Amino acid sequence: MKTDRRQHRRFDTNPETVKTVIVSHRKQFSVRDISLGGMMVEYVPGTNERFDTLSIDVIATAHDQVYLRSISCRTVYDILALAENKAFSGETIRRRGLKFVGLTQNQIHTLKRIIDRLCTEAPAN
Repeated sequence: MKTDRRQHRRFDTNPETVKTVIVSHRKQFSVRDISLGGMMVEYVPGTNERFDTLSIDVIATAHDQVYLRSISCRTVYDILALAENKAFSGETIRRRGLKFVGLTQNQIHTLKRIIDRLCTEAPAN
């Protein structure tokens, strides 16, 4: 039996309602899952396009817009998605795991609000 070593419970998101903006990149990416410790985003990489994820903004756009600004984070992994998750353009989709670093109490409160209102608990792996 495989055990989940994550410190925080993970929650699935609706990628249409929870987005992240990579501050240095100025583009929106879909958030696939999120926790109090971090999140996973999906993106279609451009040709030879690299970007850092030292600071991100999270935007939740369902019932009322929730905006979580300037979250410090670091990349934990950046991998190719499985073949069945190809974009309509035929380009490869990548998944990037981000760990939140040094969240303030206000950021934690806002993150909990996003999770409570817009997310469902992810199935255990």
